[in-house]
Amino acid sequence: MRPARHGRQPSHTAALPIFKFHTGKPLDYLLIYPGVSIAMHAFPSRGDANVIWNSVRQPGTPLWVKIVGGVGVATGLPNLLIALMA
Repeated sequence: MRPARHGRQPSHTAALPIFKFHTGKPLDYLLIYPGVSIAMHAFPSRGDANVIWNSVRQPGTPLWVKIVGGVGVATGLPNLLIALMA
């Protein structure tokens, strides 16, 4: 499941003229708002994030899970975002 991709759909066609070609029209700026709004709601709530954080910090969690998770977030997530945007 890729929830962040849904926010990209309404604003992707508006972002190119604005950021790449610097020829944005008022409608383009208006279309950016729902895209950013939908994408921001794709992040977990504070309660969900606390549950994830506490499950990783438990004493029984193997070290390799923490290392793989950290490397995945630090390197894999940016690469995934770039691949989705390209």
